[in-house]
This record gives sequence, C-alpha cells and structure tokens, in this order.
Amino acid sequence: MTNLVALGSIVGGRKPTSKIRSGALAIALLTTASAQAANISSLALNKGGVAILIDGPITSGDAAKFRLERIKASQAITMVGLNSLGGEIPEAVEIAELMKGMDVTAVVIDKAICASACFLLFAAASQRFVSEGALVGVHNASVEGNQNAGADATIKVAQYAKTLGVPDAILGRMAITSSNDVAWLTFGELRSMGTEVASIEKPSAAQAQTAKQQPASAPQSYAAAKFVPPTANVSRADKWVSFTKWGAKLSAQQNGGTQQLSRSNYTDGGYRVTLTWIDAKGRRVEAWEDHAPDGEARSNVWCVYQPDNPNLRTCADFGEQEINYYKATNGRWYRSS
Repeated sequence: MTNLVALGSIVGGRKPTSKIRSGALAIALLTTASAQAANISSLALNKGGVAILIDGPITSGDAAKFRLERIKASQAITMVGLNSLGGEIPEAVEIAELMKGMDVTAVVIDKAICASACFLLFAAASQRFVSEGALVGVHNASVEGNQNAGADATIKVAQYAKTLGVPDAILGRMAITSSNDVAWLTFGELRSMGTEVASIEKPSAAQAQTAKQQPASAPQSYAAAKFVPPTANVSRADKWVSFTKWGAKLSAQQNGGTQQLSRSNYTDGGYRVTLTWIDAKGRRVEAWEDHAPDGEARSNVWCVYQPDNPNLRTCADFGEQEINYYKATNGRWYRSS
C-alpha cells in the first residue's frame, strides 16, 4: 500500500467542505504512484464511515472487487481514495457507475495521483477533495495499433465524462492531449468541477528528529553532486539527476518509505514539483523543478533552510553562486545584500 493508508487520519473521517515529458522529479511523481500492483481495500475512518481505497492500475475484475468491498463494509461508505495512473476504460466506467449511486467523496491525498481512466472515478463522485500535493490529469484514449479506434474511444470517453458534469474546458484538454502524455489539471480547473483543494502540512518535528539519526556521511545540499563523477563531461542535468536521486532516497527513509513530493501551480499554467528531505544537520532541503504549461522543464533549483530560523535559506542552481534569501513579514522571499 502507498500513503493512501493515511487517508483516515488526514481527512479525519469528515466529508470535506471547503504533461510530464522531462524532469527527474516529475518522473518520480509518476513512478511513485505506479510502483505497486493494483489494490482495492477498505479503511474505517476515524469519525465513522468507511473509505474504499483504489491504489494502482485499473484492470479487469476491479469493479467486482469494488462491489465486494462495498458489501463487506460494516458502515456507510463515505469516501473513495484514489491513487492510480489509469487503466482499462470499460472497467473504470463500471466502477464510476457504481459510484454514481453512492453519496461518496473522491479523495486524492498528498503525493497521490489520479490520471487517465482514474479521472472518470474522480468525476463520478458526488463530492471531490484534492490535496495541494496531489495530481489529477487527463489525456485522450488509445487503442493499441489502431489510431482511428483511439479517436472513437476518446469521443465516447468525453461524452461519458460530460454526463458526469465535467466542464467543457477539461474535456477539451482531454481531447487534445496525446495518450503518451498527461495534461495535469490546475487548481482552478479542479475547482470548476466543484473540487475542494486543501493545503498540505510542512515537515514535522518528528521528521526532523528522524533525519538527525541519519548517517553522518549523508550528503548535504550541494555536496550531493559529488555522487556524479566531477569531470568536465558531466552536464548540469546529470548533476541534478544525481542530486535528486539521493534526496529522494533520504526523503523516503524519513517518511515511511514514501518520498515527500508536492506540486504547486503558476498562473500561466506552469507548475513546480518539490522534493523535500532533512539533511544530517537537521536542515530542510528542497529541490525545485519548474515546468512550462506543456510539461517541459524550465529550471532546477535547490534550497537549504536554516534549522534555527526557517525565514532564512540559501538557494542555487548547479554551477551558479549560492544566494542567501530572507522571508519578509509580507511572506515574500528577498535576496540578502
């Protein structure tokens, strides 16, 4: 199981009210979500009710598994937790039809992904809840070896999604995005279909304490680049991949085996993927990967926050001078003189 097991404690049993083509962190988001086989299970929520969790690719027989979990539930099913890159469309439609007859909230929590066929389940829920650190995406349908059949399938999927109340703007993104790519929906697009978007928590004191117990040999900030042979032939991109791989390993060690990855959106349609971990000195380290609206990586930056003052940080790109910043009372970061 992935981090979906935490759904009960994160949401607390309440009913909420309120194209990746490049980049090491962007790829990590996809591989994190698809690393395990499909699993459909149920979870008792803290304040009553049951959540059905769908974790992994949607394949033949999953609708039957969903029905079984619904029958087994000792209390009313109030949530469906989603973490899936998609799968078989007919099976997804069957599960979506089951969800239409239930008063449930679809939940995509921090670090989870719901894309492709999974989006139909998300849209079928009567309410929707997404963490700021989650991803929800769409693309057109595909039929292996038959482009025309893929186009027909896309039309049928879009027509079905429209019956679920999906706005035309999202249907448009679905239609024009290749099945080899993913159009990640902005928070504005998610809200346009009645989705509540919730903030995620910062690293806890417990995580910082765990980090202090890491071996002293663990690389810190820019020093992680030493894992790439320091020759003239090593590109900045290779250094970034080495740096983020090591950071991802530490992040997973400090967070129960799951990397602490999140995403934030820009007003121009671009977005930032952030990987967070704590180094051997107890400092929070963030690796940022900024992407254009079409998914292409624009820039890579790492920042180290001072443990005794979270309003001070040092940031740099590989090969560039380190720059110190301070956080002003207005919440914005400024370069120190």
